[in-house]
Amino acid sequence: MSRGHTGGGARGPRGGAMEAPQCLVQNGPDGVLSLNPGVLEVLRGIGQPVVVVAIAGRYRTGKSFLMNRLAQRRSGFPLGHAVQAHTKGIWMWCLPHPRRPTPTLVLLDTEGLGDPNKGDSRNDAWIFTLALLLSSTLVYNSSGTIDQQALETLGVVTALTERVRVRAGDSGDAAAADFVRFFPGFVWAVRDFVLELAVDGRRINEDEYLEHVLRLQPGSSRVVQEQNELRRCLRNFFPERKCLVLPPPAEPEAMKCLEELDEGQLRPGFLQQADAFCRHIWDTAPVKALPGRAVVTGSMLASLAERYVEAIGSSGVLCLESAVTALAAAENTAAVAAAVAEYRRRMEQELKLPTASQKALGDAHQRCEGRALALFMARIFADKEQRYQRQLMSKLQAAKEEFCRRNEAASEERCHAVLRELWRDVERRLDRGEYAGPGGSRRFQEHLGELMEEYHRRPGLGVKAAAVLEKFLQEHETLARALYAADQQLSEHEKERAASEVVAAAAAAAAAEAVRALEARQEEQRRSLEEHKRQLEEQLWHQQRVMLEEQERVIEHKLREQQALMQEGFERKAEALREQIRRLQEEKEEMKKPSWRQRALDGLGIAADIFLPGLARVAVSGALRLIRRVLVLVSFLLVLRAGMEEPLCLVRNRADGVLSADPAALEVLSSIRQPLVVVAIAGPYRTGKSFLMNRLAQRRSGFPLGHTVQAHTKGIWMWCLPHPRRADTTLVLLDTEGLGDPNKGDSRNDAWIFTLALLLSSTLVYNSSGTIDQQALENLELVSELTGFIRTRAGTGEWAGEAEDSEFVRFFPDFVWAVRDFTLELRADECPISEDEYLERALALKQGYGRQVVAYNTTRQCIRNYFPTRKCFVFPPPVGVEQQGRPEELPEAALQPGFLEQVERFCQHVLAASRPKQLQDGVELNGRTFSTVVRSYLETISSGRVPCLEGTTAAVAASENAAAAAEALVEYRKRMQDVVLPAEQHELSEAHNRWLQQALAVFHHRAFRDRDQQHQLKLMEELQAEYGALLQQNEEASCMRCQELLAELARPLEDNLAQGAYAQPGGYRAYRADRQRLVDAYREAPNKGTKAEEMLDKFLEGRKAEAEAVLRADNALTEVEKQLADQKQQAELLGQAQKAAEEHNKQLEVLLADQERSYQESLRMMEDKLQAEALKAQEEIKRAMEAKMKEQQRLLKQGFSERAKLLEDEVASLQKSLKTQDMVGHICKTLQVALKTACDVVIMLNQNKALK
Repeated sequence: MSRGHTGGGARGPRGGAMEAPQCLVQNGPDGVLSLNPGVLEVLRGIGQPVVVVAIAGRYRTGKSFLMNRLAQRRSGFPLGHAVQAHTKGIWMWCLPHPRRPTPTLVLLDTEGLGDPNKGDSRNDAWIFTLALLLSSTLVYNSSGTIDQQALETLGVVTALTERVRVRAGDSGDAAAADFVRFFPGFVWAVRDFVLELAVDGRRINEDEYLEHVLRLQPGSSRVVQEQNELRRCLRNFFPERKCLVLPPPAEPEAMKCLEELDEGQLRPGFLQQADAFCRHIWDTAPVKALPGRAVVTGSMLASLAERYVEAIGSSGVLCLESAVTALAAAENTAAVAAAVAEYRRRMEQELKLPTASQKALGDAHQRCEGRALALFMARIFADKEQRYQRQLMSKLQAAKEEFCRRNEAASEERCHAVLRELWRDVERRLDRGEYAGPGGSRRFQEHLGELMEEYHRRPGLGVKAAAVLEKFLQEHETLARALYAADQQLSEHEKERAASEVVAAAAAAAAAEAVRALEARQEEQRRSLEEHKRQLEEQLWHQQRVMLEEQERVIEHKLREQQALMQEGFERKAEALREQIRRLQEEKEEMKKPSWRQRALDGLGIAADIFLPGLARVAVSGALRLIRRVLVLVSFLLVLRAGMEEPLCLVRNRADGVLSADPAALEVLSSIRQPLVVVAIAGPYRTGKSFLMNRLAQRRSGFPLGHTVQAHTKGIWMWCLPHPRRADTTLVLLDTEGLGDPNKGDSRNDAWIFTLALLLSSTLVYNSSGTIDQQALENLELVSELTGFIRTRAGTGEWAGEAEDSEFVRFFPDFVWAVRDFTLELRADECPISEDEYLERALALKQGYGRQVVAYNTTRQCIRNYFPTRKCFVFPPPVGVEQQGRPEELPEAALQPGFLEQVERFCQHVLAASRPKQLQDGVELNGRTFSTVVRSYLETISSGRVPCLEGTTAAVAASENAAAAAEALVEYRKRMQDVVLPAEQHELSEAHNRWLQQALAVFHHRAFRDRDQQHQLKLMEELQAEYGALLQQNEEASCMRCQELLAELARPLEDNLAQGAYAQPGGYRAYRADRQRLVDAYREAPNKGTKAEEMLDKFLEGRKAEAEAVLRADNALTEVEKQLADQKQQAELLGQAQKAAEEHNKQLEVLLADQERSYQESLRMMEDKLQAEALKAQEEIKRAMEAKMKEQQRLLKQGFSERAKLLEDEVASLQKSLKTQDMVGHICKTLQVALKTACDVVIMLNQNKALK
């Protein structure tokens, strides 16, 4: 059965164990979440604590396999091997915990994030939120590495403050500050991990790898802030983090049936890591707990799930305190009921009614109350103001009183039975007359005394023995008085005294018994209160210890985060944490004070006076965590799009130094509609550039590797391949001709090759050999000459100055320096340094202004200014000296391990960090636009001019916008061809509006920088012209259809006229009847189009003379009747003409409405496009500002205050550009108003034209 199918109710064995997983949270086709009632009942049946492990992550990344391993099963959660997602909603599997006897292990397998067949990120966020809030350990499963894409998939974490509140009315920031107290443990499982765990040449463990990835990035741009916000949320919300990396389990083809493979068919390294993952979860995953460490059982988890899903469906915001309060109310009520039931059960077991004394019942009450109270205390939580403990004390007291009443009733029944039995002997003596003679009263008193002695000797009389005896004697006092009065041996005084003596003695005994019972009950109450206080104080001490530990854990987490921020250079953020830490420490000191415990105990004592017990107030200070919805998919099918089999020459370099584009390569590029990541490599010839590019292509060969002193690569060669890390992205590798080839000797040609590689790439790799010394930097003097080869904008007097130089950072790629055959030790000042620190030391500037110092600093300053994002990799020699001639022919085993490790690190960095190629304002290039850029640069260079970056962007925009308009027009024409003519006006209008929106969407998807809306306005004119032409065609088709229909319907009428059927008396009435039948049949006929009434009007007008002739020839009509008939015919013709006019007016109204909707839709799409382009432009400028400010800080640290001062002007210029960009947005808005006004004028003119 598909995982999307929820089926009916779920059944499981006793104790909540389930044979197979069942769907707990159903995700409907409309995105509405609901709970499966049958599965919920299984959860309610689990009274033990639960360890809840939820897994989340992108769909098709192998989550279900890990969950089956945790369940110690080969199968259970189904493993998908196709691209279609299997898991829908959240599935649950309850099993006995493999390591602990008490708790139940609950596994939650969630719907995968980012399923393209669903496309609902909000639904993903709620699934993730539920998984997070329900779990005690959350496993996030991803594939490959923890790169930016993997982190962006976890973007739902940053949205938690929008969907979750700790308390009603909290702000997002206030809620986020408390999340750390209540979120689950976090485990990041990285699947198919093939890299080496090393950073800066130092081996690290898996947890250090995760912490390295979560380090905040320097900078203040919007992109950096968004990236850091996600990292901050992960660091703040999940202080307990763990990382485990797992290599690929098997070969890709074998992974299609992963659950069917034997253990021996899986790779040992994978099995070892999978076992380590399971051991970690089994050993460390805690029992699910609420704030204050209130342990959650299966039934409580079911209630939580109900409340969360209900809140999602009703308000869309989860208030954790409200959910906990509602759960606490239900659980605490149930705890009271369970405790009272336990008390009653134990009392029934211990008591044998009637008890010998009140103390015996009190002792049993104390024992049973203690056990019931312990049960209650173990289950109670969040009992604010001790409400439920008061309820329990009251209910226990009521239950005790009930047992007391039952005990008294049993005692009375037993005593009455004994007295009836003993009285029978007295009755027999009375019947025989033994007390009628003298001395009879004395004998009666003796027998009564014997009865009382025997009565007291009888066992099991209970607590009412004296009271029942007293009542019994009172009932027989009249008989005694009569016997005393009849006894003549007694004096009057003796008679009176003897009659009252027995009753008084019995009354005294009953009173003494009542006093003893009251004293016993008071003692019971005192002991009950003491027991409540004792257990309450124990719980309060435990609660205080838990709260202090929790507070200490939060403070330690904040201190660690503050220290990490300080080490990463984020002093302001670290300072902001200082206030939070101070507040937390004050709260901790307040928690240590005994006053809060004493207040609870005093409250309990006061409440005890009226048997309304109070329980220690449980502090609820936080919330449960959000979670991600995650579809579990274990295996996946890797689908590769076909790329180029081998590289092609993109830029040809002729012998005379003329550069030209290869048409075949441009054709290949033009066919690529995906975004491009362009990686170019440059450097001195014969330094092994092509080898690195082949490794990036994941091939052993491709770009030719020379093994002689002769250079192989000429011009720029291109290789287009599917990006191994990014879906729907093409990786373009550019291998350039080596610089400094002695056989060429043309430094200007080298400069153009280098300039092209720089302008075309999004990441530029500079490859050199040996070390980064002065010679290596002198080879890069081309960088300092770029102002002579590049202009940012057209104009005079700027192309060689610093104004252009300062803006290069906005256009230039990221920079990676690859140092080959590096044999030195990375140390400086007796301390180890990283590769990046090595590069920065090589680029350090010298103090002074001498000619040699200026020459020394120029290239370094240009590299620092132009490439703010720079990275360095050093590679040891790949093989021995005797083998270095042909490295592509050597097997992997022949290459040095250290070299292979560095190559792998280099490739991973380039593939992960390289951004899609962009033009100005952040416009991403695809293959088609990239080919236009290449063609534009080469045409400019071949004409002897200098490439202008803004000019190139404008040229590409003009070309693309014209092509976008043409493509949109073709799309509109193609779609409107499906409309069958003639059609009704509303049918044409609906088709026009639908396909107009489609055409505009096609245009805006491809167009960019259409600042004056020239192309969009032209497109609107062409679309309106197309629509007008179609309307004309529809009218012509309608006229033809109506004429044919009328001609066909008029044939019987014409036949009758030809036969003279209307030339006799009464012929006019017959003619009118036949003509009316024609009109009715015409109006009932379908598909007449927009000219139906107009053509009918013309038809009837054309038959007017014919009708008049029939009328005049009808002798049956008088002249008056003929005049009336003629007037009626005129009125009918006038009415038909009015219908035709109304039809025409309705069509005009529809046309005007179509025009207005068209222009409004065009304006809306244009506004969206302009806003998106303005945001991208601002991001680009902010990135450049951030780079300049970072360089300024470096210069200040190195003592170059004057140079740092110069950078202030460049930053100010960029700030001015940012304001200018805002002004561009204002101008765009003004232009939109003008365009709307123009559209309104056009519509008004059309209205006037229609009225005329």
